[in-house]
Amino acid sequence: MLAAGGVRPRSVSPLPDRGSRIPGLAAAGVLDLPAEPYEAGRQDTVVIAHDLGATADEEEGPRVREQLRHRAPGQVLHEHACCWTDPPAATAASVTLLHQSAVAPGPPASGGAPTEAWSPGSRTGGRRRRSPRRPWAPTRRRTRATGGRPRIRS
Repeated sequence: MLAAGGVRPRSVSPLPDRGSRIPGLAAAGVLDLPAEPYEAGRQDTVVIAHDLGATADEEEGPRVREQLRHRAPGQVLHEHACCWTDPPAATAASVTLLHQSAVAPGPPASGGAPTEAWSPGSRTGGRRRRSPRRPWAPTRRRTRATGGRPRIRS
């Protein structure tokens, strides 16, 4: 998309919220560009946001949102998840996912330990669940042809 638009960014700038830093660092790795903190006047950069609606709820959110409405030349905004029922004030050049409800990547932002929902095996008390029987697996059947003896059938 960047090449098709004639844009040659020199860096990737994730927004300051945690949900945007994770995909921002991933984008920097994929594009093989340095990741630099977001600054409103930085030119020739790809600004990465997870969800601009969630960014607006952060402490610096209103200021960042207003800066994104008036971007610098060469600054391209990519939003990973955009709420289609409540669109953000700034429009992104590209959006990965239109949603009605989404959760940012990673553990909860509270800084505490992961909750039960994040623990592997939490629904089974730490034990692995037995997988359901597979219909294509061999079964033992008693048939008239084998004289009532069990026969392996595949």
